[in-house]
Amino acid sequence: MTRLRALLLCLLLPVAGGLSCASPVEPLPNELRPVEIGTAFTLRPGETVLIRGTGTLLNFGGIDEDSRCPSGPLIQCVWAGNARARFWVAPTMGDALNFTLNSFVEPRVRVLGSLAIELREVTPAAGLEPPAPSAYRVVMLVSRIP
Repeated sequence: MTRLRALLLCLLLPVAGGLSCASPVEPLPNELRPVEIGTAFTLRPGETVLIRGTGTLLNFGGIDEDSRCPSGPLIQCVWAGNARARFWVAPTMGDALNFTLNSFVEPRVRVLGSLAIELREVTPAAGLEPPAPSAYRVVMLVSRIP
């Protein structure tokens, strides 16, 4: 059993009834929270959420590249630029998958089975100085595909 599957079992199975998660699996982070399908939510770097009703974990690893145009009255850019965000997702039945999504260029959405994971926004806005890696936030939306 992979560490991720063991983590999911510890998360999804009740501890009552003699089940125990005393194993080499690392403890769940305090930030783990459920998010709703169809409702936008914000993630900070390193944060993992549980997509409610799916048993799927989604983690925002950080921003790998940020070439967005800084805002300002004297600044003119040829194009808006792009921020590339790094994620991993761990479905209940399957292996973890690493992927990137972009703020401006494709891909902006990753389809995983019947779920579409979309990067909606990257904050803070670009400035003359790049933000600290920990200052980034992404707004995500997970939708069901019929």
